[in-house]
Formats: sequence, C-alpha cells, structure tokens
Amino acid sequence: MKFTIGFEKEDVTTLHSYWDEIIRTQQWSEGKFTKLFEERWSRHNRLASVAFSSWSGGALAALEYFDVKGHTVLCPSNTFMATPLSVIKAGGNVEFVGGTVMAAFVQRALRGEALIINGSGRNTRNYIYVEDLAEGNVAALQGVAANEIYNLEGKRPVTILEVAEAVRKLVKDVPIEHREAREGDFTGRTVSAQKAARELKWEPRVDIEEGIERYVAWYRAETVK
Repeated sequence: MKFTIGFEKEDVTTLHSYWDEIIRTQQWSEGKFTKLFEERWSRHNRLASVAFSSWSGGALAALEYFDVKGHTVLCPSNTFMATPLSVIKAGGNVEFVGGTVMAAFVQRALRGEALIINGSGRNTRNYIYVEDLAEGNVAALQGVAANEIYNLEGKRPVTILEVAEAVRKLVKDVPIEHREAREGDFTGRTVSAQKAARELKWEPRVDIEEGIERYVAWYRAETVK
C-alpha cells in the first residue's frame, strides 16, 4: 500500500491566503498567530485543525496516525528534507517522485522533448544554489543567529520561462510548449535576505545560469556511470 500527504487542490488558494497573511507578520511561530491560523483553517474545513511549530512534527504525527510502518510513502523530490526523515522515523519507506522544474526541464531537453510550461511562465522563484544554501546554514551556526529567523534566497527572482530559456541554451534548443495554467499555482513571493547579509555576512554567489550549467554537468556525469 502507498500513502501520500497533502490537501485538495481547490484548497490551495485559500490556504495560501490564510498563511500569507500570517507569514507577513514575521511572527508566525508565536502562539497567537498559530492559533489564528488554526481557527481560520478549522472554519474553512469545518473540522478541528492543529498547526505544528515544525514541519517534521506535523508530518510525523500524520504518518504515525495512518500507521505507515512497512509501507511506501511518496515524497516529491523537492520536498522539505524533514518529510522523508519523518517517513523513516515512522517506519515507512521513502519513494521520491517528480522533481523541480529545473530538473524536469534538463531531463526533457536531454531527451529532445519540448519543455512544458503551465500558463505564461511568468511565475517567479528565488532559486538558490545548493552550495550557497549550505554556506548560509553554516553561517547561521554563529552565536548572533541564536533564536533568530533568516531568509536564505537566490540572487534574484527568476521566472519559469527564464529557466526554460537557459536550459535550451545550455542543453538543447528544444521547443517550449505552453499549457493551461494550473489553479492555485504558486506565483512567487518577495522575500529579503538582507538580514542574513547584515548579521551573518552571507550572500548568495551563484546566479541561475551558472547554477543550471553546474547541474547539467553533474547530471550528465551521474547518468553515464
């Protein structure tokens, strides 16, 4: 038997609207804001809801409730690392599915297939290269970071269309195919890493095109082993 964790797609827009309002306070981990989110989400679902202060806590509670021990749990390849770790802790087996848009584009381009974009492709993401992210986490081990929250983001917002064009340039000039936009698709959010730069002396160094170029080189090396 296989299990997957999520919520109905028609709830995505409502969930984002509730959560975005809370996250903008920059105090979302405080009890009163957690309670506010719980109350709103409970009214929406007409069921009691509990918000966990950590993703791993919520995931583990759900996994243990459904008793996934010995079963396979599907996890998106770009999920929080807390998810597969929670699956393992609950006794389940992890099976990764899907992947990031960048990985999907690279794999399709290498096969000579069109790059699929849902909607205009103007949605943005703040991609961050794995080495920059690792260095940011190491920087957050400093004493000044105790009990603080930092945003670690890429150098600039990047559209899905820009990722597709970069992959075409670096891998193969395949066509781009636009399909109908998905309801509730994440359009992007403006965040700032200025606090990390100011207090941790950390800034991202790898731009999107260089990051894709490095990924392509790594992927090609791995697939020929």
